[in-house]
Amino acid sequence: DESKTTKTFTFNIARPNISSIEFTGLLNELKVGDKTSFNVNILPKYANSNITYTTNDVLSINQATKEVTALKVGNGIITATSNDVGGLVKTVNINVVPTLVTKLTINGLPDNVVRGQEYTYSVQVEPNNATDKTYTSSVTGNFEISGTNKVTATNSGSATLKVTSNDSAKVVGSVTRNVNNITVTNFAINGLPDDELEINSTYPVTIDFTPSNANF
Repeated sequence: DESKTTKTFTFNIARPNISSIEFTGLLNELKVGDKTSFNVNILPKYANSNITYTTNDVLSINQATKEVTALKVGNGIITATSNDVGGLVKTVNINVVPTLVTKLTINGLPDNVVRGQEYTYSVQVEPNNATDKTYTSSVTGNFEISGTNKVTATNSGSATLKVTSNDSAKVVGSVTRNVNNITVTNFAINGLPDDELEINSTYPVTIDFTPSNANF
């Protein structure tokens, strides 16, 4: 038969569903504020690689770069979901721990501390991104706590202010000062007559000291 017949067949070739998702490059533990990136290996290798990534509220994720940021302390969960018919789901956990205080520095107390005076101080917490920046103040010697971030020098002699971080690191910062008396530089006696005193007479007098807050 010299006639020829041509038939055309159309095939719909689809990529297979993802059967396996493996996270690579992730750290098992992060501090609050830290970042990490990851990749994924999929099987079969020629499967549709369209995957959506989500996290719980402990982490955040950049879909495009696969960069993960630790937001708060807790168990972080990353979920990878294949966008094919199979809808394979794979999760991985990251433990997020606090960023602990490494140093406390007390500022604001002058070198010359005098008895009876109140002083306000501040505390610099390092690192700046520490999870818990709170601290507890305590004193020894001739300081007493007189308010929030305030101490009063109660007597002459040595006085120490100490601050301790409230996180598990329990970092301590302290300063010691020598409390000095305010010395009298001058005084005036009031109440005596200007010209003469009478024998066996009594005169009530007052004394004004300079400075008026001098210690005795």
